[in-house]
Amino acid sequence: MVCRICNSEAVRELPIEANVHFRGGNALNTPALLLFPRISFCLECGFAETRICERDLKEVRKLDALASGANQIRPTASVS
Repeated sequence: MVCRICNSEAVRELPIEANVHFRGGNALNTPALLLFPRISFCLECGFAETRICERDLKEVRKLDALASGANQIRPTASVS
């Protein structure tokens, strides 16, 4: 794997634990979401990126709508 920023081959991937807290008018009543994605990071420039699975993404959308006080989940672009 090569870094998208500096083109270094010193890229590592590790599992992480992420506790996502939402903002919005109803955020205090919205539970945090615990995710366990993998993160890729460059040992040269520090660039990092992660991706979450579709199941977790659906939960993020649902809780984001709840936190913002939206009645419906807004359509989003598909994830490739």
